[in-house]
Amino acid sequence: MTTTLIDWSARISAMADALSVPDGGFSVNPSDGSDISTGYAVAVHPEHERVFDGSVTSNDLHEYIAQAKDALSLPGRVLGG
Repeated sequence: MTTTLIDWSARISAMADALSVPDGGFSVNPSDGSDISTGYAVAVHPEHERVFDGSVTSNDLHEYIAQAKDALSLPGRVLGG
């Protein structure tokens, strides 16, 4: 499955929205944007961990993905929030 820039923009907006609800969040495969629903979540790259005091926007996620793209492109990595 190939995800276009427009698809990613909508996906990232949905991920930001998922963070704004109680018990919300997301775990996605950074190579194609598909949901991950099994396994364990751990921060294997603590230098890429971010904590936001307020609401996370789609722009925040776009910036984060751009900054962490090398780590996110490694095999087996998952983007979560």
